[in-house]
Amino acid sequence: MKIWNRLFGKNNEKVKEANLPTPITPEEETLAPAPYDYGLDELGIFLSSRDYGWTAPDKSHKKVILTNPLDCKEKICLMGMVSAWRGTGHTEWEVILGGWFILAVLDAIEKNVNEADITNLFNRDFLASRDRVFTQAQVYEHLIKWFDIVEETDEVLKLRIHI
Repeated sequence: MKIWNRLFGKNNEKVKEANLPTPITPEEETLAPAPYDYGLDELGIFLSSRDYGWTAPDKSHKKVILTNPLDCKEKICLMGMVSAWRGTGHTEWEVILGGWFILAVLDAIEKNVNEADITNLFNRDFLASRDRVFTQAQVYEHLIKWFDIVEETDEVLKLRIHI
């Protein structure tokens, strides 16, 4: 029984010392936090099936502008967008839509502007094997519930995402 007391005993000073937290050095206190991960590195993993495509952009489609991209800073990620926008019938479409959305937001954040062009999400049909198609109209119906329409004209649709 003495061996158990030496290994796991409460009176063993070495055990007490080993359980103490390591003090943080002044250098560690000043380290910058890791940059926020938007998850775009995962695009290649999800799209490795190569079972996706899209039609050429519809040039007659109105421009779609996100009016609050700065509100998305450090609040969105690829997996979150895929989860939120699931239900298209094909995971790769959700990944592409989420990835394009994040890229547009990151471009606006980098430029520090309050508008991001997200037309690519809405101006084409998405394709997959076995003749599956997710049409422009279906994309609009699927995604619009995540946005408020700020303004709509014949040329422009301005949206605000619920964040």
